[in-house]
Amino acid sequence: MVNKLKGSRVYLSGPIDYASDNGIGWRRSITPFLESLGVIVIDPTNKPLQDEDDIEHSKLRQECRKDKDYQGLSTLMRNIRVFDLRCTDICDWSIVYLDYDVIMTGTLEEIFCMNRSKKPILIYCKQGIDKISDWLFGCLPYQIFFQDWDQLKTYVSDIDSGKDNNLMKRWIFFDYSRL
Repeated sequence: MVNKLKGSRVYLSGPIDYASDNGIGWRRSITPFLESLGVIVIDPTNKPLQDEDDIEHSKLRQECRKDKDYQGLSTLMRNIRVFDLRCTDICDWSIVYLDYDVIMTGTLEEIFCMNRSKKPILIYCKQGIDKISDWLFGCLPYQIFFQDWDQLKTYVSDIDSGKDNNLMKRWIFFDYSRL
Protein backbone atom coordinates (compact mmCIF):
# COMPACT_ATOMS: atom_id res chain seq x y z
CA MET A 1 0.00 0.00 0.00
CA VAL A 2 1.43 3.38 -1.02
CA ASN A 3 -0.66 5.44 1.45
CA LYS A 4 -0.52 8.70 -0.54
CA LEU A 5 -3.31 10.29 1.49
CA LYS A 6 -1.69 9.73 4.90
CA GLY A 7 -1.44 13.09 6.67
CA SER A 8 -3.60 14.89 4.11
CA ARG A 9 -6.47 17.04 5.34
CA VAL A 10 -9.98 16.44 4.02
CA TYR A 11 -12.80 18.91 4.59
CA LEU A 12 -16.30 17.43 4.86
CA SER A 13 -18.59 19.95 3.16
CA GLY A 14 -22.35 19.69 3.09
CA PRO A 15 -25.55 21.24 4.40
CA ILE A 16 -25.88 21.83 8.12
CA ASP A 17 -28.46 24.57 8.82
CA TYR A 18 -31.51 22.85 7.35
CA ALA A 19 -30.32 19.24 7.46
CA SER A 20 -32.51 17.06 9.67
CA ASP A 21 -29.50 15.87 11.69
CA ASN A 22 -27.53 19.12 11.38
CA GLY A 23 -25.29 17.37 8.85
CA ILE A 24 -23.75 15.11 11.46
CA GLY A 25 -24.78 11.61 10.30
CA TRP A 26 -22.93 11.23 7.01
CA ARG A 27 -19.84 12.91 8.45
CA ARG A 28 -19.66 10.52 11.42
CA SER A 29 -20.26 7.61 9.07
CA ILE A 30 -17.36 8.32 6.67
CA THR A 31 -14.84 9.57 9.23
CA PRO A 32 -13.63 6.12 10.44
CA PHE A 33 -12.87 5.10 6.83
CA LEU A 34 -10.86 8.28 6.24
CA GLU A 35 -9.01 8.00 9.54
CA SER A 36 -8.10 4.39 8.71
CA LEU A 37 -6.12 5.83 5.78
CA GLY A 38 -4.33 8.28 8.06
CA VAL A 39 -6.32 11.22 6.73
CA ILE A 40 -6.91 14.22 9.02
CA VAL A 41 -10.66 14.93 8.97
CA ILE A 42 -11.87 18.52 9.19
CA ASP A 43 -15.52 18.33 10.21
CA PRO A 44 -17.44 21.62 10.53
CA THR A 45 -19.98 19.91 12.80
CA ASN A 46 -17.17 19.12 15.22
CA LYS A 47 -15.18 22.34 15.23
CA PRO A 48 -11.75 22.15 16.88
CA LEU A 49 -12.09 25.57 18.48
CA GLN A 50 -11.82 26.46 22.12
CA ASP A 51 -14.73 28.31 23.70
CA GLU A 52 -17.11 27.31 20.88
CA ASP A 53 -20.20 25.19 21.29
CA ASP A 54 -22.05 24.30 18.08
CA ILE A 55 -25.24 23.33 19.91
CA GLU A 56 -25.27 26.61 21.81
CA HIS A 57 -24.59 28.55 18.59
CA SER A 58 -27.44 26.73 16.87
CA LYS A 59 -29.82 27.68 19.68
CA LEU A 60 -28.64 31.31 19.56
CA ARG A 61 -29.22 31.45 15.79
CA GLN A 62 -32.70 30.01 16.21
CA GLU A 63 -33.48 32.61 18.87
CA CYS A 64 -32.18 35.42 16.66
CA ARG A 65 -34.34 34.22 13.78
CA LYS A 66 -37.41 33.86 16.02
CA ASP A 67 -36.86 37.35 17.49
CA LYS A 68 -36.12 38.78 14.03
CA ASP A 69 -32.72 39.85 15.39
CA TYR A 70 -31.08 39.85 11.98
CA GLN A 71 -28.06 41.78 13.25
CA GLY A 72 -27.38 39.08 15.83
CA LEU A 73 -27.91 36.33 13.28
CA SER A 74 -25.58 38.06 10.85
CA THR A 75 -22.87 38.40 13.49
CA LEU A 76 -23.11 34.74 14.50
CA MET A 77 -23.11 33.50 10.92
CA ARG A 78 -20.18 35.67 9.84
CA ASN A 79 -18.02 33.93 12.44
CA ILE A 80 -19.16 30.51 11.27
CA ARG A 81 -18.61 31.45 7.63
CA VAL A 82 -15.08 32.68 8.37
CA PHE A 83 -14.24 29.42 10.15
CA ASP A 84 -15.73 27.18 7.46
CA LEU A 85 -14.05 29.04 4.60
CA ARG A 86 -10.76 28.91 6.49
CA CYS A 87 -11.23 25.14 6.59
CA THR A 88 -11.49 25.15 2.79
CA ASP A 89 -8.22 27.09 2.71
CA ILE A 90 -6.27 24.62 4.84
CA CYS A 91 -7.69 21.38 3.47
CA ASP A 92 -5.88 19.40 0.80
CA TRP A 93 -9.07 17.90 -0.64
CA SER A 94 -12.76 17.64 0.09
CA ILE A 95 -15.72 15.33 0.16
CA VAL A 96 -18.98 17.16 -0.49
CA TYR A 97 -22.44 15.83 0.32
CA LEU A 98 -25.13 17.33 -1.90
CA ASP A 99 -28.77 16.99 -0.92
CA TYR A 100 -31.01 19.06 -3.15
CA ASP A 101 -33.88 18.68 -0.68
CA VAL A 102 -31.97 20.95 1.73
CA ILE A 103 -30.86 24.56 1.38
CA MET A 104 -27.07 24.50 1.09
CA THR A 105 -25.81 27.96 0.22
CA GLY A 106 -22.62 27.61 2.29
CA THR A 107 -21.81 24.26 0.68
CA LEU A 108 -21.93 25.80 -2.77
CA GLU A 109 -19.66 28.68 -1.72
CA GLU A 110 -17.21 26.15 -0.27
CA ILE A 111 -17.20 24.15 -3.53
CA PHE A 112 -16.45 27.23 -5.60
CA CYS A 113 -13.70 28.44 -3.24
CA MET A 114 -11.98 25.04 -3.29
CA ASN A 115 -12.42 24.72 -7.04
CA ARG A 116 -10.60 28.02 -7.60
CA SER A 117 -7.66 26.48 -5.73
CA LYS A 118 -7.88 23.37 -7.94
CA LYS A 119 -8.28 21.11 -4.92
CA PRO A 120 -9.63 17.61 -5.48
CA ILE A 121 -13.35 17.74 -4.69
CA LEU A 122 -15.33 14.51 -4.52
CA ILE A 123 -19.09 14.94 -4.69
CA TYR A 124 -21.69 12.51 -3.43
CA CYS A 125 -25.24 13.46 -4.46
CA LYS A 126 -28.09 11.91 -2.50
CA GLN A 127 -30.46 12.26 -5.46
CA GLY A 128 -27.99 10.76 -7.96
CA ILE A 129 -25.53 12.13 -10.49
CA ASP A 130 -28.28 12.98 -12.98
CA LYS A 131 -29.68 15.51 -10.47
CA ILE A 132 -26.41 17.41 -10.00
CA SER A 133 -26.68 20.99 -11.22
CA ASP A 134 -25.56 21.61 -14.80
CA TRP A 135 -23.42 24.44 -13.41
CA LEU A 136 -21.34 21.94 -11.42
CA PHE A 137 -20.82 19.85 -14.56
CA GLY A 138 -19.28 23.00 -16.06
CA CYS A 139 -17.05 23.56 -13.01
CA LEU A 140 -15.80 20.11 -12.08
CA PRO A 141 -14.84 16.89 -13.86
CA TYR A 142 -17.87 14.59 -13.86
CA GLN A 143 -15.64 11.64 -12.96
CA ILE A 144 -15.58 12.85 -9.35
CA PHE A 145 -19.40 12.75 -9.00
CA PHE A 146 -20.68 9.74 -7.07
CA GLN A 147 -24.16 8.42 -6.27
CA ASP A 148 -22.90 5.63 -4.06
CA TRP A 149 -20.70 5.91 -0.96
CA ASP A 150 -18.94 2.65 -1.79
CA GLN A 151 -17.90 4.00 -5.22
CA LEU A 152 -16.55 7.14 -3.57
CA LYS A 153 -14.62 5.09 -1.00
CA THR A 154 -13.19 2.86 -3.74
CA TYR A 155 -12.03 5.96 -5.62
CA VAL A 156 -10.38 7.34 -2.45
CA SER A 157 -8.72 3.96 -1.81
CA ASP A 158 -7.43 3.90 -5.40
CA ILE A 159 -5.95 7.40 -5.00
CA ASP A 160 -4.40 6.38 -1.67
CA SER A 161 -2.82 3.23 -3.10
CA GLY A 162 -1.56 4.92 -6.26
CA LYS A 163 -3.83 2.72 -8.38
CA ASP A 164 -5.70 5.71 -9.91
CA ASN A 165 -3.84 7.23 -12.85
CA ASN A 166 -4.99 10.76 -11.96
CA LEU A 167 -6.40 11.62 -15.38
CA MET A 168 -7.97 14.79 -14.00
CA LYS A 169 -4.63 16.12 -12.69
CA ARG A 170 -6.24 17.37 -9.48
CA TRP A 171 -4.21 15.19 -7.13
CA ILE A 172 -0.75 16.65 -6.60
CA PHE A 173 1.35 15.09 -3.88
CA PHE A 174 4.30 16.98 -2.43
CA ASP A 175 7.36 15.43 -0.86
CA TYR A 176 7.77 17.93 1.99
CA SER A 177 11.06 16.34 3.01
CA ARG A 178 12.58 17.80 -0.18
CA LEU A 179 11.65 21.38 0.65
